[in-house]
Amino acid sequence: MRQGRENVTSYARNSILAIEKSMLRRCFELGFPFRVPVPILRELKMSHPFEEFRKKRLQGNERLLDTKNLVTKRFVSLDKQAYSDGALPLETKELMALTASMVLRCNDCIDYHLETCVKLGFSRDQIDEAIGVSMLVGGSIVIPHARHAAMSLDFLFEEKSKQLESQD
Repeated sequence: MRQGRENVTSYARNSILAIEKSMLRRCFELGFPFRVPVPILRELKMSHPFEEFRKKRLQGNERLLDTKNLVTKRFVSLDKQAYSDGALPLETKELMALTASMVLRCNDCIDYHLETCVKLGFSRDQIDEAIGVSMLVGGSIVIPHARHAAMSLDFLFEEKSKQLESQD
């Protein structure tokens, strides 16, 4: 009799977990603003939205540049040239670009510049300060994008930490 109860209990527990995971997956896909720990994402066989952003950006860039249009090609080239050292160092330009992206409310742009800022070695405090300036300049309409940036930064700094650990 005890064996039967344990099987039923185990089955019920697994069913509830499956339902919870399904609900969590759907909420995450809809973009509800909560943080899902990376281990849970892995267990659900889901990638982090930032990884999806990278994939979509790469595919989009390939499609964008698959053109004979010189205006498009020159614009992309100009963008690359603008973000090189000049009278202003690259690092300053990246923080400016992050702030502009926040004020313009472009999450793809925000993610791109956040990733670059982290790669350039900016600390979380430095990036948070730039985000604060963005909210001051852009007003409360920037707050949802600041939330987005905070979640992207969590992922980027966790990823950076894992990379540093694996190098040791």
